[in-house]
Amino acid sequence: MNPATNQIWAVTKDRHPSGKGWKIAEYDAQQGVWRVDTSQPKGSFKRGLAIDSNGLPAFASAEKPHHIWQKSSDGGWEQRFKVCSV
Repeated sequence: MNPATNQIWAVTKDRHPSGKGWKIAEYDAQQGVWRVDTSQPKGSFKRGLAIDSNGLPAFASAEKPHHIWQKSSDGGWEQRFKVCSV
């Protein structure tokens, strides 16, 4: 959770469609439900999620080569960094 924005994101227990890594979801407090982000380009490591100051998620991809992906304000995803290990 990012206290500045009240956005809550989590790595789910559901596998990403790529077969590698996990889906991420945002909590909809008004509806009381988790909403999986279907735009997520790669599966996330189980503990590879961060929230920026705008309430947008970034995660480390489980698929090699590992990259950090960050959601942009327009709803798309940007590949930020290639990393050696996570």
